[in-house]
Amino acid sequence: RGSSAGAPLLGVGPAGVVPEASEDTFAPRSYAPTPWPAEGEEEDPTPAAETGHDVFVPGQLPWHIFRSGALLLTGLWALGGLWSFAQFLQLPDIPEKVLPESVAISGEKPAGPEWMSAAMPKVPLLPKGRRLKVRWPNERFQPTGISCDPQARHFAFSDDFQLYYARY
Repeated sequence: RGSSAGAPLLGVGPAGVVPEASEDTFAPRSYAPTPWPAEGEEEDPTPAAETGHDVFVPGQLPWHIFRSGALLLTGLWALGGLWSFAQFLQLPDIPEKVLPESVAISGEKPAGPEWMSAAMPKVPLLPKGRRLKVRWPNERFQPTGISCDPQARHFAFSDDFQLYYARY
């Protein structure tokens, strides 16, 4: 082409917005500009920040990320296949180390929730209630929450996705 660096590119963009653009306008480094010293000033001795904008041509980064993910997934599938084949041949597997059960300092009772639940104060049982005949929205309905007003006349039931309301 024979044009020197910084020569204007005519006809780039709408005429009123970018009438003339240099060849460096669309370079990857131009999106994260570094301050250039004015004429007569010396260049700053501190190193410039490396942003990596010049590593990939614009538009290649999504392709590179997709390619890397696909290669990783392929490698994991291959590793899983090799592991299954090794188990089929009854080759030694990765050893599992069973951790010992934790024991209290006294060495008598296990430390943790099992022992702590025995030391907790007893919660009083609910008084006897009466069974109500209920018709659920469908046969696979499994309520995960229930609530009622103080007079026990209005009930609310919920499952994972919906909330139901009933009056007694």
